[in-house]
Amino acid sequence: MHEKKSILTDILMLAACFLIAYPFLYIIMGSLKSRAEFAKNPFGIPKTLMFSNFVTAFEGVSFLRILMNNIIIAACSVAIVTLVSAMAAYAIVYHSTKLNRTLRIYLMLGFFIPFQATLLPLYQIYARLGLMDTLHGLILLHAGSVSLAFSMFYGGIVSLPKDLVEAGWLDGCGVGKTFLKIVFPLTKPVMITVVIFTFFAVWNDYLGPSLFLTSRDKGVLILEVTRAVTKNVIDWGRAFAVVTITLILPFLFFLFSQKYLVKGMVAGGVKG
Repeated sequence: MHEKKSILTDILMLAACFLIAYPFLYIIMGSLKSRAEFAKNPFGIPKTLMFSNFVTAFEGVSFLRILMNNIIIAACSVAIVTLVSAMAAYAIVYHSTKLNRTLRIYLMLGFFIPFQATLLPLYQIYARLGLMDTLHGLILLHAGSVSLAFSMFYGGIVSLPKDLVEAGWLDGCGVGKTFLKIVFPLTKPVMITVVIFTFFAVWNDYLGPSLFLTSRDKGVLILEVTRAVTKNVIDWGRAFAVVTITLILPFLFFLFSQKYLVKGMVAGGVKG
């Protein structure tokens, strides 16, 4: 009886894995088909591998430039969000004043304000400050999304033994050195989780780049996907080739960082 349950469980797990993996396999197979073959057999295995779809995926623009735009925006946004939210949480936890407690509530309110509700004033501000169609403007846009990161760091720092921080102060460490040498390293699981979440949010963001980036040479990978599918005749092979390229780096990033994800979520549970 136990063996039958084990076999049934294995079958169900294999079926679940197939359902999860099939969309990715479908994209990869579609990227290797010609336009005619995709129209005739959209769900089958490609008979002829069309690697030329990857060559023509970024016609009229440098792929390396688009990729570097993505990497610069993601890396800078992740660094700013991680550092600012960690410092804010550290200050509020170890310097609890009425102003800081009010600031904590203010930061938490970011959960309840949808990004779409701020688009019109943001657009007007960016236009007046000359931040439209600039990479640093988009970085600032993403850097403002610190509510989730702050709440996770707050929970992680609250759970740390206060004796360690006080010992650092007694040994002559200042506020900044205590944060960098003691508190920040001890929040490594939370930090990695924040980095993962922020990276994927920035990398997969479409609304921000589509509104605030107008030049193609300053665009990002996800905008190239829309350019491949918004023509009168959609070249699905080329579109799926762009999607495949767009997914490679996030997939590798998640593959090497997933073991920290659950640990960081538990460590970053909001307390106090």
